[in-house]
Amino acid sequence: MSMLNNKEAKYENMYGEAHWYQPYARKALPIVVKAAIEERTISFGDLADAKYGSPRKMGAVCGSISKTIYQIEKDWGERIPRLTAVVIKSNGNPGAYLLEMLTEKLKRKPTTEDYKNFAIQPVFEYSKWNAVLEAVYKTIQL
Repeated sequence: MSMLNNKEAKYENMYGEAHWYQPYARKALPIVVKAAIEERTISFGDLADAKYGSPRKMGAVCGSISKTIYQIEKDWGERIPRLTAVVIKSNGNPGAYLLEMLTEKLKRKPTTEDYKNFAIQPVFEYSKWNAVLEAVYKTIQL
């Protein structure tokens, strides 16, 4: 089970237009969901290339995705793994924010095995990613 939740995201959800990262988050979500369903990771650089952003700015995009998923969690009343855990640095390491969250939860520096077990595997095992996408698209269309 995932130790990480989505509510810590300091960014706004992806539904608005007030911030530069919100439209990118809407474009990136299906790419990240596809990676999760296919049980693979995707680099910040590959995500940026796919949606015309800068790899250094993809943290904000991932934060917006996480905030949106947290709102779905509240609506559904169930935990959803932190989808953006599958977005990694080009060297294969987790992003700084995820590393910080894992360190805080574990009270020590996480190992590669910790990252796989507590962050990535729960995302791969979650069976409702398509339903998450549908919930987002329904809200966008309202």
